[in-house]
Amino acid sequence: MLRLRRLALGVPVVLGLAWVGVVAERSARADALMLEGSREMAAWTAGRMDPSEGNWRQVREKLEGAEGIEEMDPSTHELLGILYGIRLGDPEYVRAARVHLKRALALRPTSPYTWANLAEGAYLTGDTGSAFELALNRSADLGPAEPEVQRIVVDYGLAMWNELTPSTRASVERMLNAGLRRKPLEMLQISERRGRLAFACRHLVGSNRAPDPKWYQLCQSTEATP
Repeated sequence: MLRLRRLALGVPVVLGLAWVGVVAERSARADALMLEGSREMAAWTAGRMDPSEGNWRQVREKLEGAEGIEEMDPSTHELLGILYGIRLGDPEYVRAARVHLKRALALRPTSPYTWANLAEGAYLTGDTGSAFELALNRSADLGPAEPEVQRIVVDYGLAMWNELTPSTRASVERMLNAGLRRKPLEMLQISERRGRLAFACRHLVGSNRAPDPKWYQLCQSTEATP
């Protein structure tokens, strides 16, 4: 009788351990697929190249395979959102990008990069209303020291400056000031491209953060107030 009781107790434990092994194996497969996809996407970015249709579809298959295994992984949804966002000319893909980014945020609402990617996608598709501003503010609040988040907030915030609310403008200026501490040249170039060089120059007054004397000269010739 005692032996049967031990067996009855032991079987669920063994089955539980077996299930843990299955789950771990499935998770490892999902991670491997996601890693392969993310590496290929990173190579596109590093090489500043647009992927061929074939390469794009191969990466989508890998990420969708990972999603099928680990549906609740926010990283996979974010990568799919970025991947679909590359195909801005196709409305179906634009919608898919937003679905995946919003899904990623539902699973991991404190990711500044996901909010920044959502803001970028909204800007690139001309959807620059309240949802765009919310994404800018959330990404700025959650990732004040993240260089890529700073770049996105400053770039698209300055582009839409005249339409932003005062609170969103404050977020953009805060990220511009932070970005000038780490990557002054990039922030100055963004500000100049967006016709808002005076904003960056104002933050550089009395500091030694400008990367090249020409920027001091350019700032001196630029009106100090926007």
